[in-house]
Amino acid sequence: LQFLYLIGVTSIHSTMAQKATAVHAGMNALVITGLIICTVIGGVLVEEGRDAALLVASTKELAQELRQSSDDLTRFIRTYAVTGNESYWEYYQEVIKIRNGEAPLPKEPWRNHWDLYISGGHAPREYGPPASLA
Repeated sequence: LQFLYLIGVTSIHSTMAQKATAVHAGMNALVITGLIICTVIGGVLVEEGRDAALLVASTKELAQELRQSSDDLTRFIRTYAVTGNESYWEYYQEVIKIRNGEAPLPKEPWRNHWDLYISGGHAPREYGPPASLA
């Protein structure tokens, strides 16, 4: 009788061990699936963050170009109004053409392009392709 009892206890322990192993395997699969999902979502969020940072940098650069061209337009039209010097009217028209994408944009326009242009009589740096600021 004791032998039958041990066989029954052994089979119960064996069945419980199999169930526990199945539960552990299921939990491991669930954890691995969760890690994969988190990795994919993390990758997407990192890419979106990078895209957002590039957009911010591009927006800041465009705002800087717009501010600089507005300052140049104001300075040129005021100087033309005070002096009557036609050169400043031509500079004003050139900035308008650049802003509208009709003339090429100076490379690094924020670096005193027009100050150097006026004092030297020629473009201080190369021009890039025309691109509207609008």
